[in-house]
Amino acid sequence: MMDNFYYTSLAVITLGIILSLFISFRVYRDSKEKDSEFGESINSFISKQAKQTNDLQLLSTEIAELRSQLQKLGHQKTDSHLLPLLTAVVERLEQTPISSSEANKESQAPQAKQQDEHSVFNHAIRLAKENQSAEKIVEICGIEPSEAELIVRMHSQNKIT
Repeated sequence: MMDNFYYTSLAVITLGIILSLFISFRVYRDSKEKDSEFGESINSFISKQAKQTNDLQLLSTEIAELRSQLQKLGHQKTDSHLLPLLTAVVERLEQTPISSSEANKESQAPQAKQQDEHSVFNHAIRLAKENQSAEKIVEICGIEPSEAELIVRMHSQNKIT
């Protein structure tokens, strides 16, 4: 009888060890799968951020090139058919996406920033309607000379044709 109890106990202990090893293996495998999924999601997020950063750099280069071209146009006589094109460029620039760091900053005070930008340009437009020169608008509003020239050309009472 004692031998039966000994072998039964040994079988139960062995079965318990095998069962605990199986459960440990399952827990280990599940954690590895979750780590793998988490790593894939992090890699996906990083690649999206890198693409957005690249897009923003390309857009920044394009904006700098457009500003340069607008400055060159500021020193030349602008034909009336260019005004709609310049207006479309300005609208396009206003609709461009912003980077995540700028989005965080803007989310803290979006209305104040928009009001500041709009009030500066609204003030510049009012000055242009009062026939102020582009140089005077740059001095008063602190905007780029090319932007001031564009505003003068678009909103001045004495439009250059």
